[in-house]
Amino acid sequence: MLDYYNLTSIGLFAGQSKIYRSVDSVCKSTVNYESMESMYTPEYLNYVRIPGVPNHQLELKIGAPIVLLRNLAPNKGLCNGTRLIVTQLCSRVIEAVIVTDNHIGEKAFIPRICMRPSDTTLPFTLKRVQFPVSLCYAMTINKSQGQTLKYVGLYLPRLVFSHG
Repeated sequence: MLDYYNLTSIGLFAGQSKIYRSVDSVCKSTVNYESMESMYTPEYLNYVRIPGVPNHQLELKIGAPIVLLRNLAPNKGLCNGTRLIVTQLCSRVIEAVIVTDNHIGEKAFIPRICMRPSDTTLPFTLKRVQFPVSLCYAMTINKSQGQTLKYVGLYLPRLVFSHG
């Protein structure tokens, strides 16, 4: 559901978007690697969604708010949950400005990294190379903890209160 609102929101803003696609494969350390690799094609792996792992396709625009999904450089403020604003979109790096915590206003460069999530529901280990960020026009309560927000919107698609 968050993906829907994030993609809808980015579509409302002016500017040219850039789409980054991940490189997905079955990790070679997976038991029965050869058979798993032939069974789970890259096209199938592109559709695998795991919490805390960026999606296969990442659409960004300059000025878009993003949230970091991995600890890259904690001493520089680049921790899981750090929010940033995109300032430049290059092929190998995303330039952004930190907008949270003690490093507000500092420039950051975010590279593509290799992620191997330990999701035990999959019969294989996924290897995804992608930028460790997600759009954050809409975000979960867990990612928004500790944030000071001037405005907040709540989406309640059905009645949630027991009285009239």
